[in-house]
Amino acid sequence: MIVDSDNVLLLHAPKVQAQFALARRNRAPRGTGENAHGLLVATIYYLDAPADAEFVDFFERELMPALAAGGIVPAAYFVTATDANNFPRLPVRENEPVFVWFALYADQDEYQRRAAALNDSPRWRESVAPALRHRLKTPPQTLRLTPTPRSLLHE
Repeated sequence: MIVDSDNVLLLHAPKVQAQFALARRNRAPRGTGENAHGLLVATIYYLDAPADAEFVDFFERELMPALAAGGIVPAAYFVTATDANNFPRLPVRENEPVFVWFALYADQDEYQRRAAALNDSPRWRESVAPALRHRLKTPPQTLRLTPTPRSLLHE
């Protein structure tokens, strides 16, 4: 269920490998009332320029290994789609260059532990984070999402 639809971005995966791998995931049966286990975290980078191949390469070459060292494995990543909004009742924010990546965690505690490990990493603090900040228009936005009962995106 979508509770708030005032902050909508139209996104697409920059390559096939960036999409969510859903083929081997199981959906709960119809009528399930309990939310799926886990926490899906979306990190949004608002960029100075469109997320081009160079930024995607930077994410894969620099950020992903640094995240992995902190135990964080992105489940998918997306860039702004430049297509026109073909559903005008939904207020899509257009012409905002963003890069969004998602990661799954068992729960809030695991998310906080892994985020703390990342922030404690000298490589992250001294090299990767400054190189990332240089490309951002604003600080990253983090959204913590609870999977719905039949979501395929759960731990």
